[in-house]
Amino acid sequence: MVDQAIELSSVRKESGAALLKMTDDLGFGAVGAGWIYSRAPNLWFYFLVSPAVDSHGPAWVYQRLTQVYQKLTLPPAISPLDIRVLSPQESFFREFPLKANVDIAGVDMTLEFNGRPPGVGVDYLFAYRMRPNAAVKDPAKVFDRRVRELMAA
Repeated sequence: MVDQAIELSSVRKESGAALLKMTDDLGFGAVGAGWIYSRAPNLWFYFLVSPAVDSHGPAWVYQRLTQVYQKLTLPPAISPLDIRVLSPQESFFREFPLKANVDIAGVDMTLEFNGRPPGVGVDYLFAYRMRPNAAVKDPAKVFDRRVRELMAA
């Protein structure tokens, strides 16, 4: 059986970029964001990587993001169940560029990778931002304040 090429639809590409902009505007402080596909469970998901996951935990981050989704419309092709929040310390985020032999240079860019590097359960990655070595201060206070302001509006 020949593997079929995996492609991210233009709607998902645009929606992912819009969601990243939405979270940037709220001070989320994403050091990584993009779409991942794994063949084994036949699953797409959108990932957001932020130091706030380390400082306050994923439940705290999800709670605030859920409040945002209630107030602002999510872009098409993304549901809250598609979104995963990750720590910058997660091995996927730190090791993917090395295992995939991709030089990401720590800047915002679009990276598309089709293939499964050894030890990474990812068949396809479309990243808007990958900064695994970024020295970023914790954005949690700014993010929390902006979410509270949004909810009060």
